[in-house]
Amino acid sequence: FIDSHAHLLMPETVAHNNMLDVSSAQSFRQMVTLIQQHIETQGLAKDAWITVMGYDEHKWYDWYKKGEPRKQDLDKHFREHKLVLYRTDFHSVWLNSLALQSIETFVRAEDDAAFDWSAIKGGRAVRDVSTAELTGLFVDTAATLVSDIVGRRRRNEAIAAEQRYAHYKQHV
Repeated sequence: FIDSHAHLLMPETVAHNNMLDVSSAQSFRQMVTLIQQHIETQGLAKDAWITVMGYDEHKWYDWYKKGEPRKQDLDKHFREHKLVLYRTDFHSVWLNSLALQSIETFVRAEDDAAFDWSAIKGGRAVRDVSTAELTGLFVDTAATLVSDIVGRRRRNEAIAAEQRYAHYKQHV
């Protein structure tokens, strides 16, 4: 059985230039270092969105038997930036807590206060079995939905920043 299919780049991934390819990372630690270097060399402000492409926890020697990626794994290293990581096969999106909080706030305010992640067909929003809290990992249809929400959230933030700048310019 050969499952050949292609994934077009999700709109969120091409809407900006804070994108980093980490497909060369052979460990979680190496991926963290690549992201930290990207933040530093790009001079990214706190609260900036960062899109990371190509992670693959199955090839990381320091991830052996650790299980599915969780927001806490990213939060240990990245508390000031919103991270959106796309797995190498584009079937999963992994968020840190800051990015997850941002999309949850957006969904409640813009879409539907009663949105139910568990109602997604053809995918899953992974939850912690003991707390039922979202882990930050979204698979298949849920990953596509998260990508769309992140894209809309980023556009709205950019528009608000442009409006603040225009207001500032009028008063200077």
